Amino acid sequence: MVGKYNGPDFGFLKTSKKNYTQYNEAAYARKESIKELPLNPDPNVLHQFASYNTLFTLSALSSREIRNPKLFFQSAPHDIIAQSGGIGSFANKHEGPPSEQGNRFTEDTKKTIKKSKALQDALNRSTLEFIKNNDLYFKNVEMTSIPGLNDKRRLTSVTNIRMELVEPSGITLLEKIKAAAANNGFLDHLDAPYMLTVEFKGFDENGKPLKEKSEYIKRVIPIKLITMDIDVNQGGSYYKIVAIPYNEFALTNNFMYPRTSGSLKSTNRTFADAVQDLQKTLNDQNEQEKVARFNQFPDQYDISISEDLDPQQTLSYDLLSQAGMTQKNVIAAPGEEEFT
Repeated sequence: MVGKYNGPDFGFLKTSKKNYTQYNEAAYARKESIKELPLNPDPNVLHQFASYNTLFTLSALSSREIRNPKLFFQSAPHDIIAQSGGIGSFANKHEGPPSEQGNRFTEDTKKTIKKSKALQDALNRSTLEFIKNNDLYFKNVEMTSIPGLNDKRRLTSVTNIRMELVEPSGITLLEKIKAAAANNGFLDHLDAPYMLTVEFKGFDENGKPLKEKSEYIKRVIPIKLITMDIDVNQGGSYYKIVAIPYNEFALTNNFMYPRTSGSLKSTNRTFADAVQDLQKTLNDQNEQEKVARFNQFPDQYDISISEDLDPQQTLSYDLLSQAGMTQKNVIAAPGEEEFT
């Protein structure tokens, strides 16, 4: 028996709005996905508007926030990079007691910064541009989501976010991104998490602005920036940015595909032997990157096969060709087939 739910679903109880938060809604969606709650659809909150505008905000996230989503679900954006309608002169000013930014870098990162005068100057330039709060405006935002099964990620979904921004005066977006990441303890702005906030504001049939709590009509999406194209002309600076949800970072090609080449040799032509060869190839790759100083802490692969998959089954050439192992080299000794 499933009891009555008094959470953010507007169709249950109006009094539930008192305790509504984005974090509770996310928890509710998770429970729905595992069938712990009745799958009753919620009414579309935008139906109460006669007309509305979509307001976007691009801001930075700290490592503490990305590990605990409840923090950014229940707080306003900070370290704002771009915002619909302009950032304003007081958006990125921090007041009150010292916060996480007072000790934003780890001790190792501080030592790295101290050793490099060029790095110190770069951080100072970025910070100087960031506190100017130069306005950048959203021209267009497009989100595309392809569920699995698909030809890009197979069993996982693919989400692509394209943003077009305009900066009327200057070309400071990249410097602002660097400073926003540094303010949250990330020396490398390419791997830092950011947040795209989507808010809806509008009017009813009588032309009066709807004074609804922003939590009901706000969505927050942690993202990772992938690419950026810049076009500078007489109208200002135009940026085209491609991003993905931060949780899909592990599904990028850097981690989906090996950074080395090798052969799978199966002496006994069994599934288990081929997997052991793959494990050895990947671990050798990481050791080579460590020796070349590309990777300070190499990963260690340990691949196991469920007994339900029959690890001792004989390999099929047809199945291997579907996985991209299409070339078969038969060498002199019988049973020493090599797949590449």
